[in-house]
Amino acid sequence: MSSPPPGHRRKFSGKNRLNSCRKLHNSLPEKHSGIVDRRFVSTPMMPNIQTNDDYVLRPPKLLLKVTIENSLGAIQVLMLPEATVEDLIKTALVFYEREKRRPILKNNDPKCYDLHYSKFTFQSNELS
Repeated sequence: MSSPPPGHRRKFSGKNRLNSCRKLHNSLPEKHSGIVDRRFVSTPMMPNIQTNDDYVLRPPKLLLKVTIENSLGAIQVLMLPEATVEDLIKTALVFYEREKRRPILKNNDPKCYDLHYSKFTFQSNELS
C-alpha cells in the first residue's frame, strides 16, 4: 500500500470552527434556562402509575413478527392487545399480498390458516 499524499487533508487556519462552536456553549445559561425548565416541567418523564384495581398498565400496541411458510423473512405487524388470532392472520395476509411476496398464496381466507409457534423456540403446543 502506498502512503497518502502529504496534502490530502484539509488544513485549517488559526480561526477554527470548533472555537466558534465552543463560544456558543460557554454563553451564560440564564438566557435559555427558562425554555429548558418549561419543557421538562410540562412533559413528565414517566406516566402516572395508579394502584387502582380497575387500571391495568398495558402496552398500547404489540409488534408481532409473522412468517408464512416457505416465504423469505417475517412480516412485522402492529396489533392492539385486544386483537384476536384471526385478526392477526387477516392483517398478516393483507401485508403479505400488499408487499407482493413469494410464493403467491392461492387462498387469502384467514380461516384457512393456523397460527403456530416457531419451530426454533422452546415453547410447544402440547398440554402437559
